[in-house]
Amino acid sequence: MIFAWPAEVLEETPECLLVLAPWAAREEPMFLGYTVFEYGDSFLERYYWHKWYSIWEVRSHRNGRTKGWYCNICQPIELDGDQLRFVDMELDVFVYPDGRFVILDEDELESSNLPAQEQDAARSGLAEVMDLILNRRPPFERIGPPRRVEPFWDPPPPRRL
Repeated sequence: MIFAWPAEVLEETPECLLVLAPWAAREEPMFLGYTVFEYGDSFLERYYWHKWYSIWEVRSHRNGRTKGWYCNICQPIELDGDQLRFVDMELDVFVYPDGRFVILDEDELESSNLPAQEQDAARSGLAEVMDLILNRRPPFERIGPPRRVEPFWDPPPPRRL
């Protein structure tokens, strides 16, 4: 599956690419079971050239406050012309400003048909992200005491077209 969205490049370094992207995938709120993405929310997305994750700070369109950080376990990014590309590894973490975090889709990685080497790399990426969270290192230096929680509600079933 291929997803695409517009973004503005804010910074490019030898370590990462930082972009700002508006949430415009749909106009109605998207309830995910751990947060809600709303039309107009902004995503400050940090993609790494050599790491198996990206970290997206999600900011509310209502007041500009940080809703949380969506940590996408993925293969290192590649640029193809003006398009940024990455392969999603079906494993994510959402971190709230108060320090709570939810690890998502662990079962999807386990049941995937990905080669063992890629599954191991995804687990290493998750371990790196967890180290950043648990030790409150950037970009998580301003979160509260880290603690794992489960999603608060089941996401709604997929809509039928």
